[in-house]
Amino acid sequence: MSRSNKLLYTARAGSEQVLTPRTPRSRAGRAEEALFDADGDENIQFANYYEMDGVHQRAPLLASSASTTFPQRRLAGTSKAKLFKADFDGVGVDWDLIARRLPLLAGLASVLFLAILVIMSVEKPETLHTYLHGSPSPTSHANTSHTMAILSYENYTSFPLTPLEYRQECYKFLAGMKGPMGTYWHIPPGGPMDVEHKEDSRVCKSTITYMLDGYVGLAADLALMAQVAGLAREVINSRTALFHFGHHFMDEFEDPYARELRRAKPIFQRSATSFAHTIRPNAVNAELIQAARREIGAPYLAAHVRHGDRKTEGWEFHGGYVPLGDYVEAVSDTWERVERMDLEDATEPVVWIASDDPDARDDLVKRLTDPDGVNVTRVYSLATSDNEELRDIASPEPYVQPEFNAIPPEDRIRLTRGAVVDLALVSGLWSWDDQTIQTGQKARLEGVVCTISSNFCKLSAVGLGWERAFGFLPGDSDKQAMAMDDNRKRWVELDLKGAVTPVWRAFELF
Repeated sequence: MSRSNKLLYTARAGSEQVLTPRTPRSRAGRAEEALFDADGDENIQFANYYEMDGVHQRAPLLASSASTTFPQRRLAGTSKAKLFKADFDGVGVDWDLIARRLPLLAGLASVLFLAILVIMSVEKPETLHTYLHGSPSPTSHANTSHTMAILSYENYTSFPLTPLEYRQECYKFLAGMKGPMGTYWHIPPGGPMDVEHKEDSRVCKSTITYMLDGYVGLAADLALMAQVAGLAREVINSRTALFHFGHHFMDEFEDPYARELRRAKPIFQRSATSFAHTIRPNAVNAELIQAARREIGAPYLAAHVRHGDRKTEGWEFHGGYVPLGDYVEAVSDTWERVERMDLEDATEPVVWIASDDPDARDDLVKRLTDPDGVNVTRVYSLATSDNEELRDIASPEPYVQPEFNAIPPEDRIRLTRGAVVDLALVSGLWSWDDQTIQTGQKARLEGVVCTISSNFCKLSAVGLGWERAFGFLPGDSDKQAMAMDDNRKRWVELDLKGAVTPVWRAFELF
């Protein structure tokens, strides 16, 4: 072993004393002589360094009341109170330091409070809204703080006015308003626009009047009616809806704590409630709907092909129509997904085709029932039904609104019945719980393929329901999901294909 490796240290008071660890700077360490089992100038200098008085600690690092070396000392005549005060003063409470740290503590508390608010806004936004704004009880009272701006009929010769004339009056009324518009239910200083009313006990004080003006199609009017049914106080038609369902309506009735598609849930639910309780088919139309569902007799998909005066909104097929090949592919893909989720015992796809264009309908039927066996599908439609009453109400030509308005009234009624039946089959609306079919199964809609440019497509999502249409979890338990789930969705839109947010709209403004 080399010389440098033989350096050993011992600290002892006697030859047989047990070694006690000491720091090099302790007084006790100085009292005990350090003996080195090594020689050499280097080691001597190292030892002399620790013999210097200037480098030794003058007090022990640790003191123990049980130690004989460092006994606890107490001056005679010192009271316990003085000792307590001395001990407290020895703690050294730095009030200046505490005062300097108070802003930091307040900031940390604020950050923690804001973090709790953020978590609540994501997990329980309704609860947070209740804490911040309370839960106002619904009230109804007459507002007498403003006078009504009465609509004058001096320049008109007939009543009621046409929708275009009512819209012109709305423009004139807004042109005279000054200042910001305020909230949705804001009453302008000059009072709201109204007409003279005659007292009639047969009419409720709070009602809704929707004018079916004939300027738009059936589904467009129904989509607007589904929203105005919840207002019950205005006179609205497709031409004046722009003044009622603009940005202020969205700000008032969308979910302010959600994002993307989930913001539209309250408006979606309003529409669903209207179709469930207010907008219902009459007995004749209800029987036709049941006849079509009895003929299907199984879970099915729906494909809605809208041609005529409705072009696509997206740039991929701008100015034209979505190719029928896209429908075939979407039907096949959707059926496979639905079959994995719900239809384990299904044997073959079942599809209801609704279209205003007979040529497009026949072409799609041929594509879905290809004789080579690749696409073996049971296809149903009004035109191919075994029921003569259903065949009679099928659309004979592409739907163009001005041309439809020009045909005789009895033909319009007949074709409108066909549109009502198609809407029910495409959307699943008006499915009566006690409706059964001969096979013991229900003709339940499992999914729909359509284009957002058609109002049938908008309403079909309402019939499917919020969770089933957009793929949200049952019971809408996942509050984190804001967008449509492409793997679980049953509402398949082929025009914009999710390129525009939100992917679904409740109605169309004209």
